[in-house]
Amino acid sequence: MPHPMLKIGTRGSALALWQAETIRALLSPHAPCEIHIVHTSGDKDQQTSLTQLRAPGFFTKELERALHAGHVDLAVHSLKDVPTQDPEGLELIGIMRRGDPRDTLLINPEAWIEGAEGLPLKPGARVGTGSNRRRAQLRRLRPDLELLDLRGNVPTRLDKLRRGDYDAILAAEAGLQRLEIDRAGLISLPLDVSGFVPAPGQAAVAVQMRIGDPHTALVREAMHDQLTAQAIQAERGLMRRLEGGCQLPLGVHARPEGEGWRLWVSSAPAPAPGALPDPSGEALDLRGDDPAALADQAFKALRPLDGRQLVITRAESAPLAAALRALGAQVYLRPALEIVFQDVMIDAAGVDWVFFSSANGLRGLKRLISLPTTARYAVVGPRTGRALAAEGLKPEIQAAGGCAAGLVDDFLALNLPPQRVLWPVGDLADAAAAARLEAAGHTVRREIVYHTRAPAQIEGLEGLARPELIFYSPSAFHHLRAVGIPEGARLISIGATTSQAIREAGFEVACQAKAPTTASLIEALTL
Repeated sequence: MPHPMLKIGTRGSALALWQAETIRALLSPHAPCEIHIVHTSGDKDQQTSLTQLRAPGFFTKELERALHAGHVDLAVHSLKDVPTQDPEGLELIGIMRRGDPRDTLLINPEAWIEGAEGLPLKPGARVGTGSNRRRAQLRRLRPDLELLDLRGNVPTRLDKLRRGDYDAILAAEAGLQRLEIDRAGLISLPLDVSGFVPAPGQAAVAVQMRIGDPHTALVREAMHDQLTAQAIQAERGLMRRLEGGCQLPLGVHARPEGEGWRLWVSSAPAPAPGALPDPSGEALDLRGDDPAALADQAFKALRPLDGRQLVITRAESAPLAAALRALGAQVYLRPALEIVFQDVMIDAAGVDWVFFSSANGLRGLKRLISLPTTARYAVVGPRTGRALAAEGLKPEIQAAGGCAAGLVDDFLALNLPPQRVLWPVGDLADAAAAARLEAAGHTVRREIVYHTRAPAQIEGLEGLARPELIFYSPSAFHHLRAVGIPEGARLISIGATTSQAIREAGFEVACQAKAPTTASLIEALTL
């Protein structure tokens, strides 16, 4: 009995048609086929930057609608365009053997610099790409490059390169090969996947059908490649777990190697719309027997705080919260301190040094007087150092220990003659450090410029099964303790003084940061 005609749905670009024709050639010995072109949102909108097209399925949803409506029997997709979550009623039933997965740098000869570090391009070369993944890796390899947006099909992009709109562009090598693109007059440099990691599913072609379609087995048998499917499953599985669509700067590539598998990953945080991605992401090169296990290993490396409930007790915590969420943590904000600046009379005349043991001390002093430009400055920690730098002043001492005692140690190590020190502090600051300065012969004017108090209301921690509480000061600990610390909570301290207060109250410190910085705190959390 002859098979009915199978209607193959595809986008109308030259590359999409190549893919559809290839699937038709594989299916033709088994059933008659015809190609139906479906125009997608991605084909219609050639103006909007790809980095701003954040809706999933931008290149696939119209094809999926045609499948649902029965206008086509199967849809052919570039797999890297397909969301990792199958739409209701549809499934990916087969993946064709993958082509060349590499990205290729196409370069105008005048921009070529043989032996240049990172990439053989002249300094400040203008490189076109619409991919956040490619931008992140380009910034990592060559931070001097000017990255420009690029849209259009492959021939259009090459025309823009040849007429000088760009010094170089990036394109998928598989697409160049499949379209037999003329590269005459250009330098073509395929980039090895180990140094420039492709997108998940790059160079793979997938077929999507309705669940329960009686022709599924026939189509799958004709075109499916199991080895490619294993690699793709690992790549897309990692992307799905990282909750990343096509705008996440994520490169993942798996391939058989020897008797096992190898997985490369390049990952960076998702940028704000219109912004360049951060180049300081993770790069992984993993080997093992099973690609799915390697993907799981990569996920744990990229999201080491996955599933952990971290409670930040400091009000100014947006950068820390963002960093913890990027590592997979569930983050809850429970500010346990409120700063009330004081109006006091301060005379800074004749002061040799100004000490700041917190950014709040700096803010409190700045409210009252102009920061003296003739004085020398000493601060605790990089956060306070950055706040001082924002005022155009540079600290001569920046104590890394995270406490006032360390600041005094660094100062006394200078062996200076008697100095006059102004030290603006909060009402709960320990006076012992200032007393050590006075005992060494220095004059200290210790001014209370702010008070620390509990907020009018601190939200409790009910409903959190395994909270980990991050404390930046003893007072924050005491205020939250008054509200109630759940049994089994882990307490995390930013430094020795806070740890001492926690232990004196009869609690255990689960971990302590080596320095009062976000990086040091994250290091302590992930050990």
